[in-house]
Amino acid sequence: MKNFTYYAPTQVEFGKQSENKAGKLVKKFGGTNVLVHYGGGSVVRSGLLDIICKSLEEQNIKYTLLGGVVPNPRVSLVREGIEICRKENIDFIVAVGGGSTIVITGYLFVVLAQKISRKIKYGTSLYS
Repeated sequence: MKNFTYYAPTQVEFGKQSENKAGKLVKKFGGTNVLVHYGGGSVVRSGLLDIICKSLEEQNIKYTLLGGVVPNPRVSLVREGIEICRKENIDFIVAVGGGSTIVITGYLFVVLAQKISRKIKYGTSLYS
């Protein structure tokens, strides 16, 4: 087995009105150009998306929206997210929603962080 170091600092914010901290947290971690990735439905109806966008605006952080995540998300949405991130020079991704949103956001982060072009087939990532 090869030696390696795995370092994955994580900060999770819970509690009332924690969504109001989004802009300050993005700034704290160096984000300047954000992809806000969300499903739709309840995130929009509840006003949560608007609150997060307002928090980013208050910190003068540029953002691009990518919605439409559904359970068992489409590969086309992943590809669209990768293209947006590359085109807009996104340096930070905020996931707003549930499991499928978080899964796609994780995939986008890995692909963009490694700057690897990938082909996706049947839920499996393949180097191209």
